[in-house]
Amino acid sequence: MAIVINEAFWMFFFMIGFVGTVDMINSFGPDAIKRVFHRDVSAAALLAGYLWLVLVVVAILRHDDTTSAMTASVLRNGALLYVATRIKKPQVHALMLVGVYLCYWPWWGYNVSEMLGLALVFGGLQLINQNRQWVSAKHWRYFVTIALMSVALWGLAAMIHHYDRWETLEVGVISILLLGVADLYDRLLRYRRKQTKTLTYGNNHDELTGVRSLALFRKDYQWFQSQLAAGHGDNLHLVMMDIDHFKAINDTYGHLIGDEALINFARDLQGYFIPMDYYAAVYRTGGEEFSILIFGLNDDQARLAIDNYYQRLKNLVVLRENPKLRLTVSAGISSIADAEVVLKDFIQRTDINLYAAKHRGRDQVVQTRSA
Repeated sequence: MAIVINEAFWMFFFMIGFVGTVDMINSFGPDAIKRVFHRDVSAAALLAGYLWLVLVVVAILRHDDTTSAMTASVLRNGALLYVATRIKKPQVHALMLVGVYLCYWPWWGYNVSEMLGLALVFGGLQLINQNRQWVSAKHWRYFVTIALMSVALWGLAAMIHHYDRWETLEVGVISILLLGVADLYDRLLRYRRKQTKTLTYGNNHDELTGVRSLALFRKDYQWFQSQLAAGHGDNLHLVMMDIDHFKAINDTYGHLIGDEALINFARDLQGYFIPMDYYAAVYRTGGEEFSILIFGLNDDQARLAIDNYYQRLKNLVVLRENPKLRLTVSAGISSIADAEVVLKDFIQRTDINLYAAKHRGRDQVVQTRSA
């Protein structure tokens, strides 16, 4: 019984750490490698390499007699079973298994029957990997599949290492249960990550239109200030647009239809700027007011970008109920090259131009040119 408790203890903490590390590699590994080494490496390749490292460490510990054969089997089997559904490229998973298989052969004295058994077990792991989406779709399905695979792995380990039958059975059952716990922990991590993404998206994007929010507008401005201070750009333009006579649309068609007009306008505005080869981000900064930060253009280029959108807007259908309705907008543009300008002052400069466009009859642009 003491052996069972010992193996359960080591496997529990090993699997919790292993699951967390695998989750980090899947989420951040490729991006980290690209930033540091400027190379594209898939998460699958990184996971395969990580498993290799784990198995090498386990082998060293076993070779130095600092861990028992049973504990080594617990850690090795747990790692192999867990990554079978986490490596998302079957080719990479297959190459990893081939490498592990070839390393096992000389250690086990070239026993043909044992190696044939290992080949069959590894074939089962590859089959699980190729059908990982189906296996992982339901926790019970994963648990049953892994349980069957665990029986095969532990049966083979008992034959090779001559483990006591009852100890192997007890440790195998505990291992299956802990793999189930590891899968639940993995699902919890994925759920929390999804919730965090949803929350972050909600904070950074306008709920109605889906474009960036006022809060993100302020954050992005701070980043642009740092780019200006570092000399990575000469100008930052702020464009503030206000839909002309939008209250009349709400009064005529109702607020739900008015919302539809806002959504279609915002999507079209964002769709216009996204393909551009310069940086431009669209924000909803008021009821029917939208702001655009444009980085890396001079005054003439920024004005041309807005004038081209004005031409595009003439053909935009914003209401299904009235396909002939067209929106017009009033816009103000100003720019800064000084990173010390506070956002409030930048907005005020641009807002003066926006109201000048309205007072001059709307459907036009007023721009303050750079000094």
